[in-house]
Amino acid sequence: MGMTEPQHTICIGGMGQALGELEVGTNATIRMVKLRLARICNAPAVCQMLVIGTVVLDDNSKIEDIVEFLEWPNLSLVLTDAAAYAQLESRGKGVDPVDIIEAIEGLADYVSCGDERCIQAFVDHLTHDNGLVRCASANALRKVASKTSSDQTLQQVTSSLCTCMEMSPDVASKSSAARALAGVAAHGDLLSTASLLRSFELVPLQASDALIQIAPKGHADTIRQLQSICSHKDAVLRAAAVRALGRLMLPTDKTSRSVLTRCVSDVSAEIREDAVKSAARNYPRGDGAMLGTLLSSLNDWSKGVRLAVLDGLGIVAPVGHSEAIESLCCSIREDSQDFRAVAVSSLVKIAPRHHREVFDLLKEEAQTGDKVAAAWLEQSVH
Repeated sequence: MGMTEPQHTICIGGMGQALGELEVGTNATIRMVKLRLARICNAPAVCQMLVIGTVVLDDNSKIEDIVEFLEWPNLSLVLTDAAAYAQLESRGKGVDPVDIIEAIEGLADYVSCGDERCIQAFVDHLTHDNGLVRCASANALRKVASKTSSDQTLQQVTSSLCTCMEMSPDVASKSSAARALAGVAAHGDLLSTASLLRSFELVPLQASDALIQIAPKGHADTIRQLQSICSHKDAVLRAAAVRALGRLMLPTDKTSRSVLTRCVSDVSAEIREDAVKSAARNYPRGDGAMLGTLLSSLNDWSKGVRLAVLDGLGIVAPVGHSEAIESLCCSIREDSQDFRAVAVSSLVKIAPRHHREVFDLLKEEAQTGDKVAAAWLEQSVH
């Protein structure tokens, strides 16, 4: 049998309290101790400093190197923003990208939101040669920068993220920067909006999400560019543009409404579904052209499109519209439960209270547990 490694009991205190005792082997490193402490004090190892007196222990030091000091109850764990920032200074400037990423991610999980020293460090690493470091920096800024109290710092972060998104050679960095912009840039920020539009073809999904958060509603240049992308040969780009256009257009924008109506006939089911949803939100109730488009799409092979159409009928059809009411009743009688639930929700919005067929049909649905149908019946009785 091999010899058992000698064990030592070390007492650790910090943050104004005793953190407890750890049994560690002679050959254990300070980093191993930090990893164990991370589970106790909920702070990543990279944000910890273990100190004896005024001496900060190196991660690579072994317990055997300091065993003579362990009989003193003065091994302390330091967890402060200053300590965390010092770790980024020492590890974030290392040549190993893994060390840099660990430092960035650790700080993002620990430091106070709005700590401008760390925000500046994250910004600096947006231009790092390694794409994974750039991604980690963008993700860190998304976590902490949005709560900073300094408008100047926030503008710097936004500008740096735009530069990272446009200048980074890899899609992953561009995507991370676009996601970060969605959480950091102020609503109505036209510089960020322009940058997202320039990057749209490379990261359409992330740019679309960010534009919805940032771009001012009805902004003419943004709307024109999205209208144009809705005709792009790439279906992913069309889908992203349709989604953003439907949320950023003004309901009175007839050109955008026409674009969305055209997209209801797209070869992509995803685009047809989004186009139906967006068009229904932006057409006025009772619009005959849009109502006709919805009714003609009821036989679409895509389940998502048909569900969107059923929902759209409750938004666009005027109260008492016989063809819309009959189509919704037909869905309730013949389709599966998920279709029936959407059809019921739309039917109660447009059916007159005295409509006997609707009353009888919703009574059956209420008996199966449909609460929307039951509520409509109760109001009809009273």
